[in-house]
Amino acid sequence: MAEQSSPYTISKKTSTKVQVIPTITNYNLGLTSAGSEQNPYVLYRLEDLVRFAQNVNTGTTFANTHIKMLNDLDFQKSTDYYNPQDTSFGNLNDTPSDTNEILTEMTTGTGFIMIGDSETNSFQGTLNGDEHTIVNLYINRTGKTDTTPCGLFRSLKNATIKNLSLSGNYEFDTDGSAFAGNIYGTTALSNCHNHVNISNTAKDKSIGGLLGTLQGSSNVTIDHCSNQGNITNNSGAAAGLVGFVIASTVTINNSFNTGEISVLGVYGADQFSAGLVVKDSSGGGTIILKNSYNSGNINCVGTGKDNVGGLVSLSVGTLQIDSCYNSGKLTGQTAVGGILGSHKKLWGTGSPGKTTITNSYNVGTIIGSTDVGGIIGYDVGGNFDISKAYYLQTGSLLNVGSIANNMSCSRTEDFMKSPEFVTLLGANFTSDTTPPINHGYPILKP
Repeated sequence: MAEQSSPYTISKKTSTKVQVIPTITNYNLGLTSAGSEQNPYVLYRLEDLVRFAQNVNTGTTFANTHIKMLNDLDFQKSTDYYNPQDTSFGNLNDTPSDTNEILTEMTTGTGFIMIGDSETNSFQGTLNGDEHTIVNLYINRTGKTDTTPCGLFRSLKNATIKNLSLSGNYEFDTDGSAFAGNIYGTTALSNCHNHVNISNTAKDKSIGGLLGTLQGSSNVTIDHCSNQGNITNNSGAAAGLVGFVIASTVTINNSFNTGEISVLGVYGADQFSAGLVVKDSSGGGTIILKNSYNSGNINCVGTGKDNVGGLVSLSVGTLQIDSCYNSGKLTGQTAVGGILGSHKKLWGTGSPGKTTITNSYNVGTIIGSTDVGGIIGYDVGGNFDISKAYYLQTGSLLNVGSIANNMSCSRTEDFMKSPEFVTLLGANFTSDTTPPINHGYPILKP
């Protein structure tokens, strides 16, 4: 979008800048705003974003307050700073030998300082990106003793983030994601899109393209969002949209992943990778997916179970999937499923939670050696309901890989590209466009 009006005017008498709209930078100077949706605080230059982070990290949560971006912000573009040579912020990037100029601080060393360093000091308001993008966002937290999950926001609580896109590069050795590391309370993400490439170098960490770890009893909704960045995790878990769901509920609507997800299994043990959501905790959680899809390739190499899922890696709680599909290639060794990698028991109980999959399909190539299924790879307990869920007919592939002689839901390529298959899937699907965007297979209606 085009840049909007400046938050200041130039005095005709003195030729100095006179603030007329409260930016976050001038929040510190006492220039107040109603903080309402109609009269929000604004982010105009990158210094405003840095001051925003500093305010939240020192206890100003902006609870029930609205903040709005006025234009795109590019960390590498000098004109997107009030003064790119400003040294008044001091050393922010853990590199005391450099010049401390704000542009250098934000694009080298540890990069952007991130917003919200704990549940107490978390952002608790509404950020409206107003269809703008934060460009060349750079975070590098490798080798640090601070293990707080990383992201543009390290912590969100009862917050709303909407109409915002991100691009850039992250490298860290903690849990994390592009938008937020830890999520608490009732939080919503809508019309948000990630193009950040994320790399994790540590052992047993969980990475999500949009959101990282949903902490206990949180209730999170994701609507009309996407991940288009690539994620590489040396060891642990990774998925296109959400990492770890700890005794919480996440509802995902009208969202997708096209990024490539790779878990390398460098440190051994079980690994987890998926197109949309990694997994819930051993104590359970609720994952609800509607009208969403994955078309990115999912790769996992581990010495234990790989738990590769087109949409979800592991479910032990409640999983509901309706009107979704996977067309991405899945590569693993064990527990590889076109929709769900593994379905296991709740901790301390004799049975798994309930998994329901309806009006959904997988046409992605599946590569694995044991417990490989067109819909579910590995199951313990059999507490699932697969209704009108289909996979591409290839070889002797089963519906649920770990269960012998289970009912097949396989269909031929010709049938799955036919108008009859679109009708079978239901009202949320339509035929692929011309030229095709999904290799001729049904797509979701806008």
